[in-house]
Amino acid sequence: MPPTKLSAEQLNHLRELWEAGLNSAGDKKKLSEAVQATGLTEKTIKYWIGNERKRRGLATKRGPRDSDNGAQKYVLGKKRKKSGYSVFKSSFLSSEKAHKMLADGHGPGAVQKQANIEYRLLDGAEKESLNKKAEEQNSGDPSDSRIPRQQLIKKLVANIDSNV
Repeated sequence: MPPTKLSAEQLNHLRELWEAGLNSAGDKKKLSEAVQATGLTEKTIKYWIGNERKRRGLATKRGPRDSDNGAQKYVLGKKRKKSGYSVFKSSFLSSEKAHKMLADGHGPGAVQKQANIEYRLLDGAEKESLNKKAEEQNSGDPSDSRIPRQQLIKKLVANIDSNV
């Protein structure tokens, strides 16, 4: 079923009915009133009720969302610290071996799997040197640990969308 574009008038009717108690699809009487008032199908109204419950945070049994707690869903502006493993994966995925595997028709999953195997085959000294490289990259200028502007904008938009 394709999405239904609701008019402003239909939305107003649905919101009024929501405030009057149409907040579940189980009340057949209110549901039939909504069908007559809006001219929409019963199925469309049921979908709207489900979407409205999600928007208002009533979709789960925990009750409405507490918007006053001040806790953010996402912590914005900080990058995760690098590890020796992430330094190795970064260097491996940009290596000739990885590019050759991709050119030979192997998928990205196979390249990731090969990188994991090769990391497990490293001895302790090599892993320790990778950990030191990661620490050097982590202990740099604090402004380097900031997320690039474009990524920050994407996270902000995702955070806003999830709270609306």
